[in-house]
Parts: sequence; C-alpha cells; structure tokens
Amino acid sequence: MSPSLAAVSAIQALDEVYFFPTLGVWNEARQAWQVAVHGIVSRPALGRLMERAVLGLFRRYARIRATQAKDELFRLRASPFLAEPLSRRKIIIRLGARNYVAGVSGRNGHFGTTLEIAAADLTATADAFVAAAGPPRDSPNSAPGTEPPAAALPPEADGWLSWRVVLPEADARVLTGRAQLLAPGGRSVISDVDDTIKVSRVLQRKLLVRGTFSKPFRAVAGMADVYRQWAEQGAAFHYVSASPWQLFGALEAFRESNGFPAGAWEMKHLKWRSAPVTRLFVAKTTYKRNKIEPLLLAYPGRQFVFVGDSTQHDPEVYGGIARKHPEQLAGIYIRAVQPDDLPPARLARAFAEIAPERIHIFRDASELSFAC
Repeated sequence: MSPSLAAVSAIQALDEVYFFPTLGVWNEARQAWQVAVHGIVSRPALGRLMERAVLGLFRRYARIRATQAKDELFRLRASPFLAEPLSRRKIIIRLGARNYVAGVSGRNGHFGTTLEIAAADLTATADAFVAAAGPPRDSPNSAPGTEPPAAALPPEADGWLSWRVVLPEADARVLTGRAQLLAPGGRSVISDVDDTIKVSRVLQRKLLVRGTFSKPFRAVAGMADVYRQWAEQGAAFHYVSASPWQLFGALEAFRESNGFPAGAWEMKHLKWRSAPVTRLFVAKTTYKRNKIEPLLLAYPGRQFVFVGDSTQHDPEVYGGIARKHPEQLAGIYIRAVQPDDLPPARLARAFAEIAPERIHIFRDASELSFAC
C-alpha cells in the first residue's frame, strides 16, 4: 500500500488500538520490504449485565469459585473477551518520514494490510528501525523507551521495524506496533505454544480453561533455555497458537517474562460468543497448515525447524508440510506429553517419507540439542 495523504487516524479517545507482531519479506525485484500490519480496535465493555453473564459462563465451565472470579488475574484474562470490537476505524501509522494507511477495522475490530517500504526509506528513518537485538519492549498502548539510532536494514540481516499511530492532536497517547524483518536466507523456528512451551493440559478441557483464566501461566521446564540458545545462533521465531487473539496480551507477557525469544504471532479468529467455551483452544488440522505453509512460500530460501507436542495434530501437520517442502526442513521436534501419546503406528503415518534423523521425540527439554 502506498503512503497516505490522510492526516490522522479516525479513532476516539476511548478507543484502544493494539498491534500484533508481524513479519516483513524482502522483495529483491522492487528493492523493498513487504511488511504485514495487523491490529485490532476495541473499547472496554460498558454493559454490566453482559459482563456478569460472560464472566459467569467462564466460571461455571471451569468451576472457578466466586472468590477466584473476583481475583484481578481472572478479570485481566477475561476482559479482552468482553471488549467491544469497533468497525470502520481507519488507522494511520507513521513509519520513518511517511504516513501509511494500516487498514480499516472490520466488524470484528481487526484491521490489516501489507505495506511496501523501500530500503532507501529505512535509511532516513529516525525512529523506525530497531537493531536485531530485539523489538521494542513497550506495551502497545504506552510511550516507547529510548530506541537506537536508525540504520538501513540490508536484506541479508534480520531486525525489527517499529511504527506509531498518528493520532488527533488532543490525544497524547503513543501507540506502537512492530514487525520482524527476516532475510531471505537463514533459519526459522515455528513453535506451537500450548503444551510445547506452556503447560496447558489441552486434553483436559476444564483444567485448560481454569488454568487460562485463573492461574499464572507456567513454562515447560527448560524450553526457554533451548530457544534462547537457538536465537543466539541466529534463529528467528514464529509462534503459532490455536488460542484466540483475545489471549495475545497474556501470552506475549508469558513469553517475555519467561525469557522466550520475541517473534511474530499467529492466533485464531473466533466468534467466541456464538461458540462453546471448549472451542476457544481447539482448531482443525487445517488451521496450523494454513498458517504455516505461507511462511515457507514467502521465504523459500530459509530452513525451518518445527516444534510441537503430541496432544493434538502437530506430528501430522508438520509431517505433511515437510513432505511438500522437503528442501526447507531442518528438523521436527515433538514433545511427548504422555508416554503413550506417540505409538509407533502414529509416528510411521505422520512422518512417512521423512528422513529419521530429522525427527526428534522428547519428553524433557534436557534431551534436546542446543544446536538448531
């Protein structure tokens, strides 16, 4: 999308704008980055009756006691589900010396687009480029910290690009977003979340819901150490979760507080008010394939490491993708949550035609090699 002539975003003071970490792809022919932008516009729920009804639904299903439901953690986790999505909000962002239209929110509040950012524009950017050490650590709706001086990002290096929302003059907030710019070559880790890096108990639905809304998230022991070692070796990270976008803030806070490397996120869109609570964390086998395969197509020169677990369909999904793109497969790592989750027949079907040395089954992170 070309630069915008619009002056400011069409949002009001009570509107909340959040961006999700995305990716940028280098286009050699155009000497430019194709940068995805994805966010949501919403407003905190004002209806007390609706709030009580929804919170009551979560409490009943997860058997959360009334005292727990009054807990700050429960309300913090549940509040994004109560927010009112806002449509027809045009978002203008400032990236370098130019304004761009980042999209117009739809009925579900989500907006997005793909921007073309010429490499030459990044050279002149005063506040957009963040070095490969990591993304800005700001909350999406808080003022940013001090950022390093700008520099042109060559296509052979990885880094992060940040932007801010152009707001009406009376609105003093600083709302920021970011995208990870990946070189055409290199290595990427595609990671599942539930029961792969976070203890979730996906197969025990009520415990899963209860843990999501009333208990602190707990990391799978040792996985952050492995991921940090891989990041130090130059790997980029993509987190693909079957959880709905309403949980992004909580999951991103979990990632950061436990020391997992920053990365782009893919999560599920769900009209949850018309669906059973159990569907909040369940996805069809096509869901992950449809999220992951475009990454391989966008980066044909990169090698991919797939990390998942045995509780749902990760072996089958990863095996199917690996057979279609064998030249991009660096390895598949599957955490066996229960000893009998991966019988030989299942493994044979899931990983048929894939070289055995590319498949790694583990129960504990200590079994993993630190070489990515």
